Amino acid sequence: MLEKKINLCNDILFKAVFQSEEARGVMITFLNHITSIPREELERASFVTMELPKLSQKEKGKKVDLLVKLKGGSRIIVELNAWKSKNIFEKNTQYAFHQSISNTPKKVKVYPTTILININNFKHIDTKDPVVLFRPSSKENQIETNLYQSYHFILANARIKRYNEDKELRKFAQFLSCKTLEEAKEFGKEFEEYMPLYQKLCRLLRNEDFLTVYDREETHKEEIAYSKEEGIAIGKSEGIAIGKSEGIAIGKSEEKTEIARNFKHDGIPVEVISKNTGLTTEQIRML
Repeated sequence: MLEKKINLCNDILFKAVFQSEEARGVMITFLNHITSIPREELERASFVTMELPKLSQKEKGKKVDLLVKLKGGSRIIVELNAWKSKNIFEKNTQYAFHQSISNTPKKVKVYPTTILININNFKHIDTKDPVVLFRPSSKENQIETNLYQSYHFILANARIKRYNEDKELRKFAQFLSCKTLEEAKEFGKEFEEYMPLYQKLCRLLRNEDFLTVYDREETHKEEIAYSKEEGIAIGKSEGIAIGKSEGIAIGKSEEKTEIARNFKHDGIPVEVISKNTGLTTEQIRML
């Protein structure tokens, strides 16, 4: 099993691992080093996953990879971008702005901040820096407001060893680049805070239903095509349609229920189960 190939930039696997309690400590360290928000404040925050509000009637729902609610109302949205698709950053920014507006009370003394963190598995900015921060400012770099901040964490740059590197960010990027369970295990031995993530990976990949979904997406990843409604068409030869109603259509209704029950038993987040079975979160909670 240790030779099993893994892709932690796979959307399904990333969510299942980094939304888990096992990853909380690693994510707190990552967010602290990206944003400089004190660790103590992050430890008091709520780590959740949720569907972002729809911006129009026709729009299909979008589930955030990770949402962190800080005390005082500020929020951090974490999005993994496995590849550069059309308007991906515009869409992420639009949702982040909507979060900022929809969660600000009409009468407030201190306005909450919305922070968007894009974890990018591709290079798109002409820089060697692992982290790039964008926020509203003038051409003289005078900052208008801190209410919205957008960080881009570029994995390729973060993996390069430098004399002034942030070791924690480099570790995070290196873990995401593990190609087998054996690599993840050895990484966990070297950096003990990552061992619970390796153990979570093992539990996930021992689950036959989860493994089927994960392998199917990996097998057909080169055939993924984003439609205008953000649906994903996968598998020309087998006619597998993914994304028609936000998730993966798998088998008959009774099979979906059994798969969802097994996922829930293994501690996979309800929202991830919903995405990959087509069942509603209410249906899953009743299992």
